[in-house]
Amino acid sequence: MNNLINKVTFRSKNSILFMILVGFLLSLILILFNFDFSINEYLKNVKEKNIDWRSVLVDTDDLNNIEKFKRIDHVTQVTDINFFIYGFFIDKSQNITLYALNENELNNLEIVNGNKNVQGNNLICPKKFKTVGSTFSRNFKRIHYDSAGVDEILDERDETFYISANYDSKKIMIDGITCFTSLENLERLIRYADYNQDVNYALSTINIIVDNIKNIDYVKEELKKMGFDSYDKVEIDYDGLNNLEITFIVVLCFMLIMVYIAISLHLKRNVESKKKEILLYKSIGFTNKNIFRIYGYEYLIVFVFSILFAYLINLLETFAISNILIRTEYFELLNYKMNIYSMLIIIPIGFILIVLFSLNKIRKVDKNEKKSKSHNFQFIAYFFSVLLVWRNCTS
Repeated sequence: MNNLINKVTFRSKNSILFMILVGFLLSLILILFNFDFSINEYLKNVKEKNIDWRSVLVDTDDLNNIEKFKRIDHVTQVTDINFFIYGFFIDKSQNITLYALNENELNNLEIVNGNKNVQGNNLICPKKFKTVGSTFSRNFKRIHYDSAGVDEILDERDETFYISANYDSKKIMIDGITCFTSLENLERLIRYADYNQDVNYALSTINIIVDNIKNIDYVKEELKKMGFDSYDKVEIDYDGLNNLEITFIVVLCFMLIMVYIAISLHLKRNVESKKKEILLYKSIGFTNKNIFRIYGYEYLIVFVFSILFAYLINLLETFAISNILIRTEYFELLNYKMNIYSMLIIIPIGFILIVLFSLNKIRKVDKNEKKSKSHNFQFIAYFFSVLLVWRNCTS
């Protein structure tokens, strides 16, 4: 066996080129599978865990409606959006966003250390920001703007904030530096900075948080019965998602066609180079299956090394993306990893192609045998079977 492997892989220039080419193409296919799997997993997690994805907005000027909305089933929190979220800069390069949560939402918040104390200026912040026990300060100013453009500082004071607990951003799928505080504390801060340039009071919208994204349609229907129009806080760009999916499919189809052509040409060239030997075996009574046992193992060994080469490239690519790209602010929540399903799809399909193509090429080596018309059918069947299995695994 060692002699066979050495002969096939290291002494044949065509086999080495085939391994490199097919291995590279397979690695690109694996990368496509990995990205598709990671993006679908990200969308699934962010829908289930991110607060904004299970929030509904209602435009109304009557704040008395807040109590009505609270009585709707599956509603966990109702807040005037002016007192629900507040953002400010700690310094010139770092900004923080404060979210106000009631007791129900705080109880559902998963923390990694500390305690859920949000009284006063205690905050629950991501562990990447500051650890439990840390503090930071910010100067708040009440600024009055007159029509002449002269700014008058009415009052100013420093607020010191304390980190009482940390959470893992990936577990609740919130990016950036977002800290949670109580409704009372956030309203106190915003009312003090009533004239602060950071505050936008143009909105008169009620933010409704639902216990589960699956119940958003029910809540919106109840609001409609009450005479209120509502809309999702996060609008899903289905057109963008569809275009991304189409791009994946087009690139995947191109890669599959290239792999198909590479395998077909390699086997054709190898079988033709051994045509005299194969005809000799047939003349003494060897069947196509017998001849495949002689040469088929060579092709399978070459394909195995192609898979190993692709797997090695994929490991390096996964390591690079996980340690470089995912650490950036825009991709920190993307849990990029190697998708085991892609390997389980590619390996058996590759082996089946090798076996079928080998038998087909060996069978054609006959002086009186005409070319088979089933070649195109085999390609179509292979092509659609891969797409079908891929969609089933990623759906």
